[in-house]
Amino acid sequence: MPNSMEDAGGTTTKLSINILGPLRVRRGGVVIGSHELGGPKPRQVLEILLLKLGTPVSKNHLIDVLWNGQPPAEALSTLESYVSVLRRHLQPGSGKGGALRTVTGGYMIDRSMVDLDLDRFDDLLKQAGHASPEESFRLLEKALDIASVPLLGDELLAGWAEEERALHSARVASIKARAAEAAVAVGHPETRGGPGQ
Repeated sequence: MPNSMEDAGGTTTKLSINILGPLRVRRGGVVIGSHELGGPKPRQVLEILLLKLGTPVSKNHLIDVLWNGQPPAEALSTLESYVSVLRRHLQPGSGKGGALRTVTGGYMIDRSMVDLDLDRFDDLLKQAGHASPEESFRLLEKALDIASVPLLGDELLAGWAEEERALHSARVASIKARAAEAAVAVGHPETRGGPGQ
């Protein structure tokens, strides 16, 4: 019988994760809310890794961010226990074989095993940069639909999250301006990036 990270064919189930708005993880038919990930710090570990999707993040960096440069003496073992908790929720029965990977000196989220809303947003923007004006407008509108809610919407305590949210918000504002320009170029004056929006 396949474990819960595998479907009947024995292939690994891709995690579907939203970090725009409230953090939400879908593993097959199971939805895991941010409050079900073992507490604020394990959730923050996941969020930090998701913001760097596919890129290794060192344990030292995670410790520095989680404890705002003032880690307790037991920070390393505490971080490792947070990762263990996350693995139990994200990839039960898969141990280190799921989306949350151990790499030399740190951790990463395997991009091939996660469908992340922020990643889809970035892909749409890349596509829009190489598309015809009409198609670019459509792709920008689709990207803005995905980004209609704040990044890390339920991460209210961490200063690093506020910085990430501000950067993302500024980026969305520039995309709204781009979409408004594209709308004018293709004769669609009514757009969420236009006047009054």
